[in-house]
Amino acid sequence: MPDAVIAYHALLGGSAGERLAAESQGALDEQLARRGLVFGERALCTVLRPRLYTPEHFRLLTTRVRPLMRAFSQAFRAAAADRALRDQFRLAEWEEALLDIDSGFDEPSPTSRLDLFVIDPITAPWRSPSTTPRFPPAPHTPTRSPTRSSTCR
Repeated sequence: MPDAVIAYHALLGGSAGERLAAESQGALDEQLARRGLVFGERALCTVLRPRLYTPEHFRLLTTRVRPLMRAFSQAFRAAAADRALRDQFRLAEWEEALLDIDSGFDEPSPTSRLDLFVIDPITAPWRSPSTTPRFPPAPHTPTRSPTRSSTCR
């Protein structure tokens, strides 16, 4: 991994690197505007950030994110179809009105950043399961028992 970081930094060095950075920023800005990924005048993503993952860490990220994205999608579809369920989100009037607009996208949110912090004995030998601090359980706080909605399974 250190070699990948060094190579990335080398790409951005000197005047050639500055040109590459400016061209990349221009391409990013143009594509975001063309695809409507702006909020007012502001692009939803303003910088390119490399994700320098090992293949193993990338597989871990994708296997963890897929169920999360399915849950986001399921929650959205259930709330969009059920006013009582949606009321729990306390949407403003203008947010409710957005549900009637066809965005042209399959998913309701242009999620662009879900990260994964991986700590393992290979990449961080100072932190292994045997040295990871254990936190005491939280004190018991009585809560209502959750009810299961027939729309969210």
